[in-house]
Amino acid sequence: MSTPRYDWWPYAKGMIRRYPTGRCTAKERKAVEAAIQETRLLPDGAERLKVVDLVLWRKTHLVAGAAMMVPCSERTAVRWHGDFIRLVGKKFGLWEEDTRPQADKGECM
Repeated sequence: MSTPRYDWWPYAKGMIRRYPTGRCTAKERKAVEAAIQETRLLPDGAERLKVVDLVLWRKTHLVAGAAMMVPCSERTAVRWHGDFIRLVGKKFGLWEEDTRPQADKGECM
C-alpha cells in the first residue's frame, strides 16, 4: 500500500466518503457534485462513477473487486479512482495541475 502523493489526498477521500451521508460542508458537497457532473460527461463516466460508488460510497469493494464488477482492468480502475480524487481536490481548490514538463519539476526544499 502506497502513501498518498499529496498532503490533501486523505482529506479529499474523506470528503468523497462523507458525501452520501450529508456530513460535509456546503463547499465540500459542491466540490464533489461538480466532480460527479464532470465525470458523467466522459465517455466512460458511468463506469468511473460505478468504481467510485463501490469503493468510496458503499465501501463494499476494494478497487480490484470494483474493476471486476464494472468490468475493466484493475489498473484502469486504480487510475479512475485516483482521477476522481484529484478532480474533487481540484474542484475544492486543494490542487492545481502542474503543467511543467517532468524534467523541470524539482523537489521541495
